[in-house]
Amino acid sequence: MTRCAQPRRVRGRRQGDRGAGAAELAVVMTAVLALFALVLTLGMRWLAAQAADAAAQRALEVAQAAGGTDNAADQVATGIARSSQAITTVTTTVHRGDTTVSVDVTVTALLGGAVTRTATGPSIRFLPQTAGPGRTP
Repeated sequence: MTRCAQPRRVRGRRQGDRGAGAAELAVVMTAVLALFALVLTLGMRWLAAQAADAAAQRALEVAQAAGGTDNAADQVATGIARSSQAITTVTTTVHRGDTTVSVDVTVTALLGGAVTRTATGPSIRFLPQTAGPGRTP
């Protein structure tokens, strides 16, 4: 008596599957990682923009004040921008005109990319009142 040979069963992959599952997984994971990197980069850029904007506004307030100096505005801007641990460098430039003050703050985020924000406002001067209604000079 002869035994009929039974076909062998292949374990694991099917006959038509030539590793396509691994290739599909590699493509999908690459796309997911690229999307994650994009979200992380855009988030860091947004954080840098917020830090630069807040630092420029506060530095303008200091520079506008009657006794405000450029050095004091720089120190305030650096302190505010660096309060976020994601900011590596801060550069502040104060421009004084006859009637206006302008402050440029440039910050660089941890992942790179510099963001510059500018705040402009009037120069504030203290003028003592010499005479007015009901006052005698």
